[in-house]
Amino acid sequence: MNTTQSRSCDQCGKPAVCLIGSHPLCVDCYSKWVHSNQMVQAGYNQRINYMTEMFEVTAGVPGLFPRYSVPQPTQYFHQPTTFNNIQVDRSVVGAINTGDVAAIDAAIDRASIGGDNELKEALTEFAQKVVGDLHSDAELRNQLLEQLSFLATQLSLPKPQQKRQLAKAVAGAIKETAGTIAGLALAWQKLEPLVSSYFGWK
Repeated sequence: MNTTQSRSCDQCGKPAVCLIGSHPLCVDCYSKWVHSNQMVQAGYNQRINYMTEMFEVTAGVPGLFPRYSVPQPTQYFHQPTTFNNIQVDRSVVGAINTGDVAAIDAAIDRASIGGDNELKEALTEFAQKVVGDLHSDAELRNQLLEQLSFLATQLSLPKPQQKRQLAKAVAGAIKETAGTIAGLALAWQKLEPLVSSYFGWK
């Protein structure tokens, strides 16, 4: 971070206090930038933990490897938090892992799911319903968000880098959980065939 003087924030026009790359930012915008990075990093750590757990289960040696800690990002906002595709109301911010939401949102943006707008819209709709599901407990929602963040990331990767069979197993876990929640079951029924077609599952 570089300091700057007599410049305006290029996001909102307020007096800038620092430079991020070549972008001058004010205190508020810098706080949002830090917060976003914290959420993305938390999502990465959770995905690594999930992959480690999947490996241990497959190998039959649960608990063999240590896990990354996943600190909850500091909350700066008192209004609904809107990513590019998903909105998180302030009433649920403390109950869900916003790092996974950020990872899902970033995955949707990163490649626009290969230009498949129908898949992008269905994925966004399902993620929004998971975030907004106030009837399920926080643990169940966070489990779904963690699984969905992995699946969305796989969808956004170039095909040679995709772990399709692992993604298929994760999709099966999402289906099983979503099938028990009326508000999510219909959204998953819309998303599932699009995901299956994209990955080329039989």
